[in-house]
This record gives sequence, C-alpha cells and structure tokens, in this order.
Amino acid sequence: MQRSGHGSVFNTITRDTFKTIRIALPPTKLITSYEDTVHQLMELILSNLCENLTLASLRDILLPKLISGDLRVLDAEKFVEEVS
Repeated sequence: MQRSGHGSVFNTITRDTFKTIRIALPPTKLITSYEDTVHQLMELILSNLCENLTLASLRDILLPKLISGDLRVLDAEKFVEEVS
C-alpha cells in the first residue's frame, strides 16, 4: 500500500489506492458457514447479557433488603418467581 500511495510531503492513501489492491476471498460456502456459526454465538452472547442484567437487577433489589432484615429468604424466593 505504501508503494501505491502518493503525495509530495507525505504519502496519502485514497479510494483509488484500494481499487488497485487484490485480495483472495474464500468460497461462498465457507463464508456462509462462518456467518451461521458466528450468528449463533452472538445470539448466545446476547441472551447471556440479558440474563446477566436481570440477575444483577434482582441482586441490587434484594440484597439490601435481605441484609437489613426487611426481607426473608422465603419472601425473596416468592418475589423472584413473580418477576421471572
């Protein structure tokens, strides 16, 4: 890319520079397989993130009440069942 750049003070890379670059692409079947695998993993990550946010929210609500004695464990379990 440096050899393809141009400029008198410093080399610049333009869109035209990228047009001259040749790259090898994998077969379409391989790209599709990769996208399917990555998509499934991203869905799992998103699901785990949502569950993590729910659990953190429940923790933040219940823990202070449990520590102060305002709420007993049995009451907390009922509360969690109602929310879930």
